[in-house]
Amino acid sequence: MYIIEILKGKCNKCRECLKDCPVEAIVEREDGFKINLNRCIYCGICIKECPEGAIVEREV
Repeated sequence: MYIIEILKGKCNKCRECLKDCPVEAIVEREDGFKINLNRCIYCGICIKECPEGAIVEREV
């Protein structure tokens, strides 16, 4: 099983992921961006579109 996560140390807060997510699963919080895994459809668009490579798929 895999999850998608945002690496805070690599994220430059450009907000591209917010624009690109078709189901609005990414939310902005005071401590950075979070992916709502209950909403996420694992399409991978955010991974492909992140200019910093800060969004990754991780095996759990």
